[in-house]
Amino acid sequence: MSRKGLPISQIVPSKKLSFKRQWIIPVVIVLVCLIPVLVKNPYQLDLVIWIFLSTIFATSVYQVAVVNRILFGVSAFIGIGAYISTVLVLNGVSFWLALPLAGLASAGVAYVIGYPLLRVGGIYFAIITWCFAEVLITFYKIVPGFGGIQGFHYIPSPSIFGNEFSGQVPYFYLVLGLMAITLGFFYRLRKSRFGQDLKVIGSSDTLARALGINVPRYRLLCFVIAAFFIGIGGSFYAHYMSYIEPYRFGIMLSSQMFAFSVIGGLGNLWGGLIGSTAMILIPEGLHAFEYMRQVIYGAVIIFVMVLMPGGIISLPHQIRLWRQGRVRG
Repeated sequence: MSRKGLPISQIVPSKKLSFKRQWIIPVVIVLVCLIPVLVKNPYQLDLVIWIFLSTIFATSVYQVAVVNRILFGVSAFIGIGAYISTVLVLNGVSFWLALPLAGLASAGVAYVIGYPLLRVGGIYFAIITWCFAEVLITFYKIVPGFGGIQGFHYIPSPSIFGNEFSGQVPYFYLVLGLMAITLGFFYRLRKSRFGQDLKVIGSSDTLARALGINVPRYRLLCFVIAAFFIGIGGSFYAHYMSYIEPYRFGIMLSSQMFAFSVIGGLGNLWGGLIGSTAMILIPEGLHAFEYMRQVIYGAVIIFVMVLMPGGIISLPHQIRLWRQGRVRG
């Protein structure tokens, strides 16, 4: 009840979606599920699979960024998930058990290294995580049981009731489910009390401590959760590609996933999805400009970074500001 004795619902406008908007989400879900039926080209379906997988990685980068830490070494945890899942499956463990174990292994490593590393902020944390990814590349090459320089080839495909995945369609629905779980989990996390505390930490460590929030502990939990989902994505990566080697988990993969998150909007949950979609599909639309393809691609990145610091997802807000400026002018 308010001070005037009226129910709060009569004072605060309802935020329920209109009837038309309520149909948007179900329609989008149905259309996404029908992509394998609508898209017959294997190459195009492969692009969609990579968009969904990259979304898992880029969204996890966002989650760490919420607490003012830049995870530039995302490839380290992708590699951990990929290698752990591969080793387990090659030793007779079911893929469906290896998948969560890969995530737990990645989360476990994040827990061990996270407490000391997360005390370092800014660009230093980004550099340290990148260096950690490079150290793991050497680890995979010299430690017995991890395939050496050649890595692993002919990694077994997942199977359901004894039937192995055949073609791209089963992988599509698997990565779609993993992406949906990742986005759904982080969405609920953002709305929770824990998520609100993370936002306070992102605003100011001093303010968070004044409010009684255990900043190191919360930051560590955030890092561990992100690493878990990255590890699960790494497991899918290994079995979808059917081969892995140490050099695949270096700076190129890290910088790509980080760029997807930044271009989409590092400060927004949906930035990873938007950035992955844009940065994977844009180069495909530039095949007609064979010699200028990389130049145009780079120009698009610079354009977004300069004119839309909040990423592509901030475009509607930028348009509103532009219109307001014209009206005032």
